[in-house]
Amino acid sequence: MTYDYTVSLVYYRHYPVKLLNGRCLSVTTGNSISILQGRHTEWGNASIVRYVNSEPMPLPDKINMVWLSILEKKTYRFDYSFDLNKAETLWNKQKNNSPADFKQILIGIAPWGKVAIWFCGYKNSVLFSWENAKEIQVKDIDSDIIYDETNIERTYNKCLLNNKDINDNFISQGIPPKSFFDNQMKQYSYRFIPLLKKWDTDNKKWVEYDDGEIIPYLNFMETRCLDSSFDKLHNGEICRYHNAGLPTNICVNWNVGKRNFCAYFFFDSRVFSSPFQRLTQLSIEGKLDFLLKIDAEQCRFVVALSCEEINKSIDFNDEMFDVIVFRNKIEFFRNKTYKQLRGAWRRL
Repeated sequence: MTYDYTVSLVYYRHYPVKLLNGRCLSVTTGNSISILQGRHTEWGNASIVRYVNSEPMPLPDKINMVWLSILEKKTYRFDYSFDLNKAETLWNKQKNNSPADFKQILIGIAPWGKVAIWFCGYKNSVLFSWENAKEIQVKDIDSDIIYDETNIERTYNKCLLNNKDINDNFISQGIPPKSFFDNQMKQYSYRFIPLLKKWDTDNKKWVEYDDGEIIPYLNFMETRCLDSSFDKLHNGEICRYHNAGLPTNICVNWNVGKRNFCAYFFFDSRVFSSPFQRLTQLSIEGKLDFLLKIDAEQCRFVVALSCEEINKSIDFNDEMFDVIVFRNKIEFFRNKTYKQLRGAWRRL
């Protein structure tokens, strides 16, 4: 089966690489796609990187790449074989469901030889795999690639000299440990549960709406995660158990009668990573529920993480995340701790 897709390369803004060789191969058909040098830009961003191929063809069997991690002064080789059954299952699930179709295989290179592979579309992106490349010596690079220790030093000096932001970051931060990147891309099994309820101020608890009251109804949810995956499909899949990184941004849109509300939540992964890890480790199945309790009219918002298997829940009050709410497209509420840049919600 053939698919209409492109292959692109991306890497961290402050940790550039120099691609020495790169190809995606389809062993069964003999087709090959050259992977071209990407740009150090926003990690996992498929919308502003370079396109390579535009003809329908089978998904690749293999990825072969060699690159220089400039600030590490190390060379890596990545020889990866796709699990085609898994890959085609994902692509076929989306196929012919435009604009939900996947359109791109995005390959991300991080320090320490870490490699991310995303499947990306206009409305969603999923992390397919998080892999390790093998560090190699310069002398082990393929003979058709002319590169030596002198080239590495020259590339390193030129990079720091010509890129002030990279140089400043390298001086102040250095290169984060491997665990930093592993934690960013770590996957969890969870689902979102939006609860449009009413806050009972007198009894300090959440209650259902009474008969005769206008009951809110959910229109859609959108999410963006720490692993750079996102979902804007509005098909309810994120409200079922799925694997994804820590949520960093959530949009919830609902109506109360003719009034439309749209809430944008921003989460700090440093606050939420520990509860996710703790509940996952305590349970056998590792399935978590991410609850959003919303009463916009009383400006009451509570986020909770729970695990039904072990009957344990952790609540987060609105001082532990940022939320801004629009009513009929006009700002209606923002919590006291809100510190996002103007228009930050537009990036969801």
